[in-house]
Amino acid sequence: MRKGTKSSLHTSLSPITEDVKPEGSHYVVVDGGHLLHKIVWRQQATFGAIADRYVQYLNNKYGQDIAVIFDGYPDDDKKSTKNCKRLRRASHYSPEVMFQEETMLQYTKEKLLANECNKKRFIELLKKALRKANICVQQAVEDADLTIVNTVISVAPQYDYVRVVAAAKTKFNLARLPPTTDAAQLHAMRSYHQVQTWLGNEKDPLKWGWMHTPSGLFPKKAEKDPAPESLLQCISCTCKKG
Repeated sequence: MRKGTKSSLHTSLSPITEDVKPEGSHYVVVDGGHLLHKIVWRQQATFGAIADRYVQYLNNKYGQDIAVIFDGYPDDDKKSTKNCKRLRRASHYSPEVMFQEETMLQYTKEKLLANECNKKRFIELLKKALRKANICVQQAVEDADLTIVNTVISVAPQYDYVRVVAAAKTKFNLARLPPTTDAAQLHAMRSYHQVQTWLGNEKDPLKWGWMHTPSGLFPKKAEKDPAPESLLQCISCTCKKG
């Protein structure tokens, strides 16, 4: 039997160069975190001009029937299960910058938004610009996912088609699976806790795979060895020191 070459099929397909627009009325729900990365910030531009570019992008791309939903940033984030992720993102130092609409941009977008205070401040400025342009804006108490889903459900009866625009991971790394039954159990507990949060059922994170640290909530570490003792004794390296 002749073996086919999948790549030859790919090269035979012509890419679609324009968005396929559905027939009938449609509504678009945009993840605010995803939106922040869609516009290039030009050096020496004012923050007001940058916000206006976001408004222009949304109007040109999706029209007026849209809602933009941002993550929330609670003041007491040490009780949040998102705290460890935000600390990891902020591992590179970035100064806090006080800015207004007329302030000129002096940093790259990545460096400015790495500081959570800067990110909060810019989101507030952007929300003001979006509302001024009659674009629906919401900010969740914490994670935007639940608010996005609830918004879609609430507007669905009024439109023929509802679309969610957000970033998503399409690749799965098998090596990232929990290596032991102990780690898998803790991972499953944290996943269950997240699902319950999305459903609006508040659960105590300390009972579902999280632990208190001076920096806030962090995932509880597995207590069992990553491999049987006999296998661990066989592991060695060629290091001459240490």
